[in-house]
Amino acid sequence: MQKLVVHQQLMKASVNAIFGFGAEISKCRDVSDFGTAAFTHCIAITALFSFTCKRIFPVADLDDILSERGACGVGFIANLDNKASHGIVKDALVALGCMEHRGGCGADNDSGDGSGLMTSIPWDLFNDWAEKEGIPVFDKLHTGVGMIFLPKDSNQMNEAKKVISNIFNNEGLEVLGWRSVPVDSSVVGYYAKVTMPNIQQVFVRVVKEENVDDIERELYICRKLIERAVNSEIWGNELYFCSLSNQTIVYKGMLRSEVLGRFYYDLQSELYTSPLAIYHRRFSTNTSPRWPLAQPMRFLGHNGEINTIQGNLNWMQSREASLKSAVWRDREDEIRPFGNPKASDSANLDSTAELLIRSGRAPEEALMILVPEAYQNHPTLSIKYPEVLDFYNYYKGQMEAWDGPALLLFRTPTMAADTIYFAVGFKSYDITRVVSKEETWYDWVERGRNRVTRMTVSQKTMEWLVYALKEASKDQGNFVRRWKVWDHSTEFFCSKNFNKDGRYISIIKTQGKRRAVIFIPEWSLNFGWMDISTKITRFINAKAQKISKVVHRKTEEGLLYSDSVRNNKWTTRELNAAKIQQKGNSIIISEVTTKSQNELLEKSVVGSFPEEIPNVTLSEVRRWVVSSWKHYLGINIYELGHNRFLFEFLNKTVADHTISGEWFWKSHKFFLEWWPLTSTATSERLNQVWIRVVGILLQLWSQKVFCEIKNFCGGWIQTEEETELRNHLKWARLKIRGDGDDVLSFVELVHEGLTFKVQI
Repeated sequence: MQKLVVHQQLMKASVNAIFGFGAEISKCRDVSDFGTAAFTHCIAITALFSFTCKRIFPVADLDDILSERGACGVGFIANLDNKASHGIVKDALVALGCMEHRGGCGADNDSGDGSGLMTSIPWDLFNDWAEKEGIPVFDKLHTGVGMIFLPKDSNQMNEAKKVISNIFNNEGLEVLGWRSVPVDSSVVGYYAKVTMPNIQQVFVRVVKEENVDDIERELYICRKLIERAVNSEIWGNELYFCSLSNQTIVYKGMLRSEVLGRFYYDLQSELYTSPLAIYHRRFSTNTSPRWPLAQPMRFLGHNGEINTIQGNLNWMQSREASLKSAVWRDREDEIRPFGNPKASDSANLDSTAELLIRSGRAPEEALMILVPEAYQNHPTLSIKYPEVLDFYNYYKGQMEAWDGPALLLFRTPTMAADTIYFAVGFKSYDITRVVSKEETWYDWVERGRNRVTRMTVSQKTMEWLVYALKEASKDQGNFVRRWKVWDHSTEFFCSKNFNKDGRYISIIKTQGKRRAVIFIPEWSLNFGWMDISTKITRFINAKAQKISKVVHRKTEEGLLYSDSVRNNKWTTRELNAAKIQQKGNSIIISEVTTKSQNELLEKSVVGSFPEEIPNVTLSEVRRWVVSSWKHYLGINIYELGHNRFLFEFLNKTVADHTISGEWFWKSHKFFLEWWPLTSTATSERLNQVWIRVVGILLQLWSQKVFCEIKNFCGGWIQTEEETELRNHLKWARLKIRGDGDDVLSFVELVHEGLTFKVQI
């Protein structure tokens, strides 16, 4: 009987974001929070698996693949803007140390089952070493780096290095140098030290290939040739490539997770920078761990076990002779065998995934083929996405499923310079491409971190997002459920008022740059990505229309913003969405895409409870409205704060009838007043007016104006969040008449470098 526990580690934050990609973890029995670690402008995804075996297994033979069962801790952390930093490495090591209890130790209580870290190649660190050694600076576009476990005996190590160099040279690759990886062996346990290999790095130049995929494939062929060449050597099983790549490098070993950073001095260097890190703590059940079996592997960070591993290896062996692909140029025989019964299930899954990827398949496609979801008799797939069903049915005859409870983390090896992929999978695999180039990214990303689980994209139109969602679900060649976005600017802008379709999308503006944010509430994951896509589509298409209005107005004093509103009958929502340009003394407002919504402010009523009444919730007000006003439909209610509520009526007659009555809340009078000033307003209310500003960032308002508004509000003003940034000014009550200088007749709006005055 196995018990699967998924332990999601929430990291503390100035960031505090846990991405819920691939959250459909159907075998979960328990979810809890663990640990704290401070991360800057990054995300962390940590999943911990615990398997408890009730059977008593005999002492495992290392050659028996069935004995290689494990349950580990694995995590992924990355900078959202793909900016390399040493902080990512430090934070990954801290998070890895928090998972020490997830791994096993030997009888010496100090030799760990294994831990490791996969990062991008730290070129600054290696170039610093090369400069000291008199080696030219590495061309990172054409240089591969190998992290190698070599035989412990020095003579055998030199012999192995000679074999490796000869094969590289024969394949047309230039060996640029060998580097002994500096380590602190004092932190290694006794039993781990007995089998500790010599750890070195080799740098090779790939001169005959230009494409990243071709370079990675060339390095893959060289590695397979080296493995075949040393197979007959007495020290052959002591040579192991942790990684050989132009993109990534793996630091790992038979270590406890909390000492990995102390063992490898490289990981302590400020020159070791990376935009991402995959970290892993291994737990072996009834087995003797080995240095090569520590994770991450060369491509995957795998957690769980593959129950069908024996059948998978048998099938891979039986089809080896028939596997052909043009990309190998008739060299298939040189890269066999594809499986290794002496390795773990994780290692074999990794090598098979790597084979498919080096053969030209996308990482997402390869994993869908190897680890398909439970697609048979799936109502959503069969009805809405039959092409996905066809995809699985087509490939089931070519590759049997590698089945078992498993979580896989991976990084695509062809990540663009300004693009980062986040991937987590369990049954389904979801990938988001996140793009950012300006530092203003943080201005708005940070504000949404503590609210909900979400995905973020920058500078995207909502139309394109919906289109990409639909196209991604149709394209069998690409990943079926990818949220795919590209970097281009947009003039589309909308307010955050979309209660109807569920607060999934917002476009906001920061320092002149429009940003798109997708908010994914945690509870929404229970309904699946299809439901989210449907809601987003409905929100985008709801009452959408094109408007095009051009204002040409020349005056000696310039054009007031309010003149555009009055003379052209623009609504506030249209202006929020407008593309505004200034040419001389003319202002052009044109080509706007907006949502056509009813302008309800003229039919709106503000209700105020006496101050002595305890705070009243919005749900209580809704129930009271239904019972007292008999309004089930035709009214929107918003909470203004300080026991104030706004009632927006669809029907002016109903609003007139409501405000004419006298209402009580639990024996306390409930005061109602019109939102705008009217000709029938009493003298007591002539000195005040409510203004409503939705979707306009406070950064667009000058600091002076904000102070004026706050002062004239008598110290009361509501922003969307209580932060120093004061993201959104939502509601304000301004005094417009008074004695002497106590008058605020206009507010000033700064928009795209232009200053507009709004007359009150």
